[in-house]
Order: sequence, then structure tokens, then C-alpha cells
Amino acid sequence: MIEKVQQVELRVKKAALLIEQQRKEIADLKQSLELVQMHNEELQKYADSYKEDTKLIEESIAKSLDTLDAIDGLDDLDTIGLDDFDTADSFDGGAAILDDDLSIDDLS
Repeated sequence: MIEKVQQVELRVKKAALLIEQQRKEIADLKQSLELVQMHNEELQKYADSYKEDTKLIEESIAKSLDTLDAIDGLDDLDTIGLDDFDTADSFDGGAAILDDDLSIDDLS
């Protein structure tokens, strides 16, 4: 009989230990869940802000295009060719007169 009581007591201690471990694990999981929820809320705020910013940018572009469309004669201007940009990019000062080549005749 004493042996059975000791076995029950041992099982109760094991069960109490397991219950305590489970409680700790549940507490840890709750804390992790709270952190994930806070992070999700932050991400949602960021996503909402991004959507609002995108909408404002789209509206601004549309207004700018409307303003450009309202300017008479803008479409009649000659377009700038890509060669013009290449020429401008390659400009390095042109045919400047160097100090060694400078003479008094160049100044008059």
C-alpha cells in the first residue's frame, strides 16, 4: 500500500512539473504572439502610409500632366534628339586656349 502511495505521489510530482513547464511555455508563446501582433500592426500602418503616399503621388502626376496639357503650343516644340544629349555629355571645355599657348595677340 505504501508503495502505491509513493508511486501516486511520484506521478503527481511529475504531473505538477509538466503542468509548470506547460504554463511557462504558454507564457512564452503569449509573449511571442504579442510581439508578432505589434509587428503586424506596425507593418499595417506602413502599408497604409505607403498606399496613401502612392495615391498622393499619382494625384500629383495627374495634376502635373493636366497642367502641361493646358499649355498651348507645348506639343509644337521641336524635340531634343538623343545626339544633343550625347554632345552635351561629352563636352569637356571645348577648344580652350592653354596658358602655354596664350599670346598677347590672342587678347586683342
